[in-house]
Amino acid sequence: SSTRASGPRPDIRAYSSDETEALGIALGVRKANEEGLRFSEMAVLTRTNSQHAMIRDAMARLGIAARAIGSEALGEDTPGAPAAPTKSAEDAVTICSFHRAKGLQWRSVWVAGLEQGLVPIAYATTKEALDEERRLLYVALTRAEHQLHCSWATSRRTATGAVLQREPSMWLAPLSAHCAVASSPITKCPPAGSPTAGSPITRNGGAAGNMVDLVNAARRRLARTRSPLAHPPTDDPVGDAVASSLRDWRRRMARASGVPAYVILHDSTIELLASRRPMTSSELLSLPGMGPVKVARFGPAVCEVIRGSLEGAALQEGA
Repeated sequence: SSTRASGPRPDIRAYSSDETEALGIALGVRKANEEGLRFSEMAVLTRTNSQHAMIRDAMARLGIAARAIGSEALGEDTPGAPAAPTKSAEDAVTICSFHRAKGLQWRSVWVAGLEQGLVPIAYATTKEALDEERRLLYVALTRAEHQLHCSWATSRRTATGAVLQREPSMWLAPLSAHCAVASSPITKCPPAGSPTAGSPITRNGGAAGNMVDLVNAARRRLARTRSPLAHPPTDDPVGDAVASSLRDWRRRMARASGVPAYVILHDSTIELLASRRPMTSSELLSLPGMGPVKVARFGPAVCEVIRGSLEGAALQEGA
C-alpha cells in the first residue's frame, strides 16, 4: 500500500563462482530465517531453470527445504538429492525462473546470476529481444516486498563441465546506483557452517572487485570516450577507420540497449580489434576482453563491422 514504510535498499554481491554464489544465497536465507522470516516468505529467482539444481543443493547442505517451480529436475523426489528437514511441509524457500515469478511476491528475494549471457540471455541480440530481457529483469526485481538481494559470479560451470569467466550484466551498473552496499568476490567456497559469504563492504572499502569501484571506473572510461581528444589519429589510417566504425556501432548498440557504451566494448578492446582486425569468432576469442559470452552475443556483428570498414578502405585506396 502507499502507506507502507520503505524497506532497506537492495544489495549486490559478487562471488568467485556459481557454487559460492549458491552457498552465499543459502547462508543469507538461513540468516533471514534466524531473524524471524519464514522460509516460505523467501524466494530465489534465476533467468534459467538450469541454475536451480546448484542452489537447491546448497540449501539442502544447510538443512533448508526448497521447492522449485517449473523445473522437473528439482522435485523432492529427485534420486540422490539431499534430504532437507523443514518445520512444516509448506515452509520452504521457492526457487523459480523470472518467467514463473510473474504475479508472485515474497518478503525477501534473491535474484541470482546477473551476468552477461544470462541477463540478458546470450541469444537476445535484437532490440526487441533485449527489451523483453529487460522486462523480465524488472519482473524479478519487483517480486520483493521488503528486501532485495542481487548477485553474480565471476565464473560459472556449463552443462558440459567447462568453466567460463563471466562479466556482470550490462544492467548492474545502473542498478548499483540504487543499492546501499557492494560486495567483493570471495575466492573459495566457505564451509557449510560459515556465518557469511560474499560479506558486504562499505563504499570506502578497497577490496578487489568492489562493485562500486567497477562502476566508478566504468564511468571514468565513459567520460574519456566522450572527450574529443580521446581518440587521436594514429599512423594507421585503416586501423583508425575500423576503430571509428566500431565506436559508431557500439554507440548504436548502447542506445538500443539503454546502457553506457563501455558495457558493450571497452575502448581498449576496440583499439585491439582495430589493430588485429579479426574476421572469425575463433580469432575474436583469442583477444583479451572478448570472452565466450561477448563473442556469442556480439561476434558476428563485430566481424561484419570490421569487414565493412576494410572493404570501404580498399575502395577508397583504389579510387
